[in-house]
Amino acid sequence: MRVQSVLVAALLVFIAALALLAGWSAWWLRDVGGASRRIISDNYDSVVAAQQMKESLERQDSAALFLLLGEAARARTQLAEHRARFDQSFDRAARNVTEPGEAVVIERLRTLRDRYQRAVDDASGGARVLTPATYFGVLEPRFDAVRAELDGLLTLNQDAMQHKSQAAAATARAYALRVFALAGLLVVGSGVVASRVSRTLVDPLTALTRVTDRMSFGAVDVSAPVVQSPREVRDLALSFNRMQERLRELRQSDLGRLHAAQQLSDAAIDSLYDPVIVTDVGGRISRVNRAAVEAFGPETAAVGRPIADLGGGELADLVREAIASRRPLADDAPAGVQRLTTTGGTRDYRLRTTPLRGGGDGVEGSVTLLEDVTHLREIDRVKSEFIAVASHELRTPLTSLAMALPLLLEPDAGPLTDRQRQLLELCRNHADRLQRLMQALLDVGRFEAGREQPVPADVPVADLVEGVVQALAGPAGRRRVALRGGVAPGLSPVVADRGQIERVLTNLVDNALRASTTGGTVTVAARADVGRVVFSVEDTGHGIRPEQLPRLFEKFSRAPGSPGDGAGLGLYIARRIVEAHGGRIWARSEPGRTTIFSFSLPVRHTAPGARRA
Repeated sequence: MRVQSVLVAALLVFIAALALLAGWSAWWLRDVGGASRRIISDNYDSVVAAQQMKESLERQDSAALFLLLGEAARARTQLAEHRARFDQSFDRAARNVTEPGEAVVIERLRTLRDRYQRAVDDASGGARVLTPATYFGVLEPRFDAVRAELDGLLTLNQDAMQHKSQAAAATARAYALRVFALAGLLVVGSGVVASRVSRTLVDPLTALTRVTDRMSFGAVDVSAPVVQSPREVRDLALSFNRMQERLRELRQSDLGRLHAAQQLSDAAIDSLYDPVIVTDVGGRISRVNRAAVEAFGPETAAVGRPIADLGGGELADLVREAIASRRPLADDAPAGVQRLTTTGGTRDYRLRTTPLRGGGDGVEGSVTLLEDVTHLREIDRVKSEFIAVASHELRTPLTSLAMALPLLLEPDAGPLTDRQRQLLELCRNHADRLQRLMQALLDVGRFEAGREQPVPADVPVADLVEGVVQALAGPAGRRRVALRGGVAPGLSPVVADRGQIERVLTNLVDNALRASTTGGTVTVAARADVGRVVFSVEDTGHGIRPEQLPRLFEKFSRAPGSPGDGAGLGLYIARRIVEAHGGRIWARSEPGRTTIFSFSLPVRHTAPGARRA
């Protein structure tokens, strides 16, 4: 039997049970509804008619009182109206005689009505005047007799309605008990059928699940039992057994290849000269290569050791960030080089971390490569020291030369030919340029040697921007370039060395003024960021091509076509200053339209020196 046939059969049994219960309930509701309709048709109309007759009788008695008070016209009008209403209600009650004794009451009521109406007609006819003796002696007793008979008719029908209502309630209770009993029987029957159907379907699937669980723990010698069950379940068990047999064959054939691939992977990692550290998603070491063991000691290979024990917080933060962002992280800036303690002393490493992706979009850990750049840093240090020494030694003769050349151009030095004056002015310009270059090289040397550490203090942002704008307003006017400042309101003070940051802003604004054409605009702005303030200098010059942007902040780097005769060290010094403050500097440009240089600084409540990705 197929699964579909089993389910359809169970569903048909359930539908038949529902149809039986619905038919029985509909028949019972029809019977109860008939009892209610009989109450309305048999007694309710008579009760309403009796109530209306009592009201009309009261109105006729009121008309008799009007006669007693001498209001004959009003009395006759009211008497005629309500006598007609009384007769209509009486005829309706006479046509709806349904209870034993009700016909006798109707006939007595007819006789008493006629007597009362004749007495009223006699009292109101001709020129006779109704006297109190006639009203209280004749009319009132007959009025009371009619009203009493109406009360009897009303009581008779009300009692009948109550008896019928009680009988209908008893019938409803009896039918309800029967419906509940039938529903319970159907529920029990449906439960028995559902239990048998579920066992037919679920028992084979449960056995198959147990076999699958054993396979998930590595068992390959198990098979699903093929039991008496619906055809689809039986076919599933057979297909599962075929799959299991195929997996057993694949495991036997691929196990050797997988082992070889693992050995090849381990050999590739161990052959790397630089240390490699593999961590799990929690930042615990799971694998290291031979270079890492040699650099940090044999305890590095201890599986489960937190990576923070090896490289401090910086390495642990980089691993966590790579796992959280699910993207490789590498900091090629000089600030991104970390000094770590190894078995051979301190070494400088550039950290590169890549997340290990598992199945789907999950991350199972990370791989961190520690690129040893100690020798490169040493070469850079030697080069910087040489430049610093050379710049210092050349500074004195250059200063003397720069002081002597203007004196030669003075009139007191003697007459000069035009050619001599041109040569002297050219020498003075080149001497000034060499002085600026020497000063920049000396500054670079001091920054790289760590002798120009910032002295941080709270610096109001608006004062900083306004001071730079005012200082360069003269050069901007001479170049006919509009220089504007724009600071967002409510900015917190930045934690910075005011002199160094003014130097950065001055350099950026001076570059922007040089890059802007006549009639252009340079805007110095500041806005709030998360825990930081971002400064920006925007010009309307010729722009910089995208491929040139990444090298702008390197030593001796100048964008092609840049105005001026600088050495390409201003932006490098600006970067060193900003990074020393725990900030970041960057640039973006639209060639032919604008260039924007930006840098960020921490505000009062953010510690400087925090690492930025």
